[in-house]
Amino acid sequence: MLYIITYKSIKFFPGSPSPSMIDIEDIAHALSLTNRFSGHSKFPLSVARHSINCSLMASPERQMEALLHDATEAYISDISRPTKKLLAEYVQLEANIYRNAIAPAFNLPPVLSKEVLEIDDRMLITESMALLNDYSWVKKLNGDPYPFSSDMISERGWREDESDFLKRYEEIKNATFLY
Repeated sequence: MLYIITYKSIKFFPGSPSPSMIDIEDIAHALSLTNRFSGHSKFPLSVARHSINCSLMASPERQMEALLHDATEAYISDISRPTKKLLAEYVQLEANIYRNAIAPAFNLPPVLSKEVLEIDDRMLITESMALLNDYSWVKKLNGDPYPFSSDMISERGWREDESDFLKRYEEIKNATFLY
């Protein structure tokens, strides 16, 4: 059976993932080294930074889900949304990894919530407007979701993104939300 070796030297089997194969440091490290838009942007923006920003926009009870909504990409890489729409098997593999490994490892729902999906779409528009010369393709994919403030989009190094991702994880994990 095929597997990858993660940053923390864990064997990860994409075809049969389990929560025991998941490590937050692996996720933070890999996502901090993975660029949004396949690297075709004015400056690099990591998937880790994207995830941090999404978590900051989520309601308290959805912040961990928002932080980890792209965690599968730490194990099977990121694919641009237009390309992903052409790869049904990849989408199925991604959903299987999330449902069977990521979600149970962090006590998350097995399917991403409507709130987190909307935040992801809005962040895609926000990032596209800040980083791409032409973002009309995004509107074709998503309709016209309204963007967040582009103030959160700035150039940072991967080490800062990795550290900030882990700090954000700890903040959310240790938070007590009063309703």
